[in-house]
Amino acid sequence: MSSEIAEQLAGLESVVQELNLPNISPDRKDMIERELQNFKDQPQSWYLACSFMGMSSDSLVLFYSATVLEHTVHNKWSVIDADERQHVKTFLTEFLQDNFSQLKHFVRNKVLQVFVVIGRTEWREYFPQFLDIVKGWCGNPNTVLLGLTALKMISEDCSDHRASRLADTFLHRVSCVCV
Repeated sequence: MSSEIAEQLAGLESVVQELNLPNISPDRKDMIERELQNFKDQPQSWYLACSFMGMSSDSLVLFYSATVLEHTVHNKWSVIDADERQHVKTFLTEFLQDNFSQLKHFVRNKVLQVFVVIGRTEWREYFPQFLDIVKGWCGNPNTVLLGLTALKMISEDCSDHRASRLADTFLHRVSCVCV
């Protein structure tokens, strides 16, 4: 663990805790929110977000880090190197598998939402194993809730053709999901 990343994590933990204090002044709250938004826009914010998620158990830090990854996927994904995108996909897969049952509801849904958005975006060409990962989660008693939640998220937004095709393909691959 890099001491610089640990220092940045400590700073992040401090500001997200301060942001949630009931007596924070509006000016201070605005300043912190601007700083957090500026962090999201930095080129390597995705890397630090993954590092923070791997090092922290603070739900607010985890949620914020997931929003950094979400921002990256929506705004910078196409300019990130393929190896770096793979790093994020691998990290999220392992993080969800290892931590899903211990995460607070709002954190786990945000992290899974980011994973599903990446899966929808990259499924055939750049993330062909996406459906196999979800199917594996559904077939494992320890991760069945994770898999079913992912399926729900996949099916909720089938308004575009690509998402609809993804859901149809998954349903053809899974003969039966038994709980």
